[in-house]
Amino acid sequence: MRLLTREALLSFRRAPLLSTLSITTIAFSLFTLGLFGLVAINLREALRGIEERVEIVAFVLRGTPAETITLATAQQEGETTYAAKIEPEELHLDWSQPAEQLHRVVRLGRAWTTVDGKRLLVLRADTVDSGPPPGVVDGVVVGAGDGRGLRLDEVQPEGRGRQPAKAWRNGLRGGGEIVLGT
Repeated sequence: MRLLTREALLSFRRAPLLSTLSITTIAFSLFTLGLFGLVAINLREALRGIEERVEIVAFVLRGTPAETITLATAQQEGETTYAAKIEPEELHLDWSQPAEQLHRVVRLGRAWTTVDGKRLLVLRADTVDSGPPPGVVDGVVVGAGDGRGLRLDEVQPEGRGRQPAKAWRNGLRGGGEIVLGT
């Protein structure tokens, strides 16, 4: 039966217009796997949503349990889409992550880290090819986990307004090494 299903999948992918033989093979394979549902009276009704059924068969062939499969559905024009709220903890910058991942979090907005126990919002930044060790600040470049760096362009220290990262860096007290995330 698996051979029959694979054969049906291959024929479905090869030809945009399905032949009667491949349609029958796919329908029979889906029916025997228990994914086809009730036998349709009309072939047109039976083929409605065939692409989704073929995707389900492909998942089952890979060993995915049928109960856990959810297929994406296209958003209808004019309808709204629900997105889960992004929690503040998800915007925390973990300097052991690659620079590209950190940059993505910054682009979401309200990304933050800590310096000397106080929160620092990173409002704008960009990736650079090399940087210091993870979390260590060298000028306005902070090291990331992949050896690259994140150049801070605009930040907002806790209790203060937005400012260029260079102005923030120049205003820090103490000449020692600055480590973010502490």
